[in-house]
Amino acid sequence: MAADGRTRLRFYPSDIKALGTLPRANADTVSRFVGGRCNDKKPAVDASGRLVSERCRTPTRGPST
Repeated sequence: MAADGRTRLRFYPSDIKALGTLPRANADTVSRFVGGRCNDKKPAVDASGRLVSERCRTPTRGPST
């Protein structure tokens, strides 16, 4: 029921999911980003696909796009 008390509203599952995310979207949280960025256009990788370059070998770095 809408605010006017007469109009019926239809809610779908995605509407309920969206309403459930609203408190987190509006929360006043502190974020801390840790790590760096690999600025090599095509960094060398080993046979397993891991970065070889020492400038790019931290847990959070990936190649720049």
